[in-house]
Amino acid sequence: MNIYLDIAISLLLIFVVFSVVVYVIQEVIAINFEYRGKMLWSSLAQALDGLPVLNRRGMHKGLPEDNAALTGSLFDHAQIRGLMKGNVTLPSYIHSADFAKAVIDVLAAKAPAPGVNKLADFISGLNVQIGVFQAAHPGKSLPPVLDIFRGLAAGAPDLAKLESDIEGWYNRYMARVSGWYQSHVVATVRIIAVGVTLFFNINVFQLGTSIAGDSTMRTNLVGIAERVADHPDQVTALLNKKFDTRIHELDSLAQPNIDSAVKSGDAALANRLRQALEERREDAAKVYTGLRIHAVDSLTRTLSAVKIPIGWHLDQLGQELKPNGSLDWGAIGLLLLGWLITAGCLSMGAPFWFGLLIQFVNIRRAGTKPGGDKKS
Repeated sequence: MNIYLDIAISLLLIFVVFSVVVYVIQEVIAINFEYRGKMLWSSLAQALDGLPVLNRRGMHKGLPEDNAALTGSLFDHAQIRGLMKGNVTLPSYIHSADFAKAVIDVLAAKAPAPGVNKLADFISGLNVQIGVFQAAHPGKSLPPVLDIFRGLAAGAPDLAKLESDIEGWYNRYMARVSGWYQSHVVATVRIIAVGVTLFFNINVFQLGTSIAGDSTMRTNLVGIAERVADHPDQVTALLNKKFDTRIHELDSLAQPNIDSAVKSGDAALANRLRQALEERREDAAKVYTGLRIHAVDSLTRTLSAVKIPIGWHLDQLGQELKPNGSLDWGAIGLLLLGWLITAGCLSMGAPFWFGLLIQFVNIRRAGTKPGGDKKS
């Protein structure tokens, strides 16, 4: 079999493994640093209070310092506060029904003379909120969602219809926010790819040269690649959205009981159920983190057994960069270029490299003579 094909398969395997490492690190960071919760808060503050967000990719980093009174009131509402562990941790997900009930309550409470008709109170409170915003921000455009809510309320025959329409708006808006989150993920993955490249000292030029010159290493890497191709679940299991699926499962199991408690007027029970749901989410995050770290450790150990040229060996690096006692700028440039190419490759994502790996493994197998040994 063509030696160049084996070199390509070996490099693809390495790209698959370390791009999986990049992906897992990004997911673990996002889950444990509340990126989703912060982005949810910021996106709602942008919609409800008109807070400017200059860089949507940075919405996960922290909460806006500007006043976001309506958003603050929304998160102080029992319907939302019950999702916050210890009333501190931001929820990473708010069900559309919870949002609709909470925002209606918050705005209805602003009515000058609240009565028994919550729909009328909502319209009155919304007008008060619009007046407050315009007074505080003369000449500034009204947050579009306030106009949207006013239109929805004007066309709603009853409170149930208003809740349904607000839920629909919320779901559509969250779809947009998901797109912003994906933009953040792309930027974060690139940074993590650089970090992983430097941490493991992965130089694509050094890898290619070593693999080409070491038939044993090449054979071992190709063997691992074939086993991975035969058992793709080893990789795909790490790339699926099991955590998101698990969160949705927990939500779907808990939400009917929460809705039932709300309808029966048992606010204390509803809050306990929401708190229990958030604790189960945190437990799921801990389990996810532990499993992913273990899986990544297993993958990297598999490659380390082959003794591929990664990691920091300062004596060897010093000899390469200062072969005659003075810096070799050509070698330094080649090292930097090797890191840059590697980081770029890792940021392209494991699914891309995994698909190529399987294709190349199949090409290699197609070139094997029936009943004969595979050439190396």
